[in-house]
Amino acid sequence: MNVFRKFRLIFLIVFISLIVYFLGKEAIEDIIFKTECKQYKEMGRENIKNYMLNKYDIVPEIKEMYTDYYRSDIFSSNYGKRPELVEYVQGICKYKDREFCVIVRGDKESTEGYDNYQMEEIMKGFDNYLKESFKYPIYDYLVSFGRSASHFGLGYSHTPDAYYLTSIKFTGDNFIEILNEYKEGSYNSIGDNVEIITTCDSIKNISKDELKKMFGSIESLRIYNMTMEGAENLSKTVLDKKYFSDYEYLTGGNYNYIDGLKEIIYFGTDMEEDARYENIETGEEIYFK
Repeated sequence: MNVFRKFRLIFLIVFISLIVYFLGKEAIEDIIFKTECKQYKEMGRENIKNYMLNKYDIVPEIKEMYTDYYRSDIFSSNYGKRPELVEYVQGICKYKDREFCVIVRGDKESTEGYDNYQMEEIMKGFDNYLKESFKYPIYDYLVSFGRSASHFGLGYSHTPDAYYLTSIKFTGDNFIEILNEYKEGSYNSIGDNVEIITTCDSIKNISKDELKKMFGSIESLRIYNMTMEGAENLSKTVLDKKYFSDYEYLTGGNYNYIDGLKEIIYFGTDMEEDARYENIETGEEIYFK
């Protein structure tokens, strides 16, 4: 065998060996990843059963279990490597005629959990609470609380998103506790927000202490006093959305662009940041102390 043929044979052997090596490595990584997903789901099922039993004294049917993994881009040190699973898993559950979402740890045994099992009761209860506590006529309102699945690294392309996830059991009168559960204003959190549309003579005399008593130190509160036509239009275009609204996006932060708006009371984070009353018609501004 001449030198050229020998060299070519060695080259082919090395080349084939490398192909087999990398294909084999990828297959092994895939098996490991799928095994981890299965283990996370199994642990998640047990954690959901224990969490729901301890919190509500029920054991729901777990219809689906979802895992998700951290994304990496080409600039990440993990790019091209086996995906790293998110610590939390998501269960789509059913109890009697109600379907709901539960988020628990999948990487270990844990009593930590978040769910929207009581969302209907919380919403109905808050409706009564607001109408009894707020002394001005309410045309429409929106309340958001808790976290979304995406806060836990879930709810992207591989898992369904879910909202109003809270770790607190609703007892019928602990609205302030639920509204103040989270203070993070991150993009993947619903945040704790209340938006109220009223149609009255003036909201200027509403005090900061009065609102704190009603809502606690919630993340964001806006009260819009509007003409009847403006209230109708704003309710249809904004508050009709399924989850939370974004007035800053719609108005560019300038409330003058909201047709029919007469006055606004705005509280930012913890009712301290940029807390003010503003009369759109006269330009009067009063900052709360």
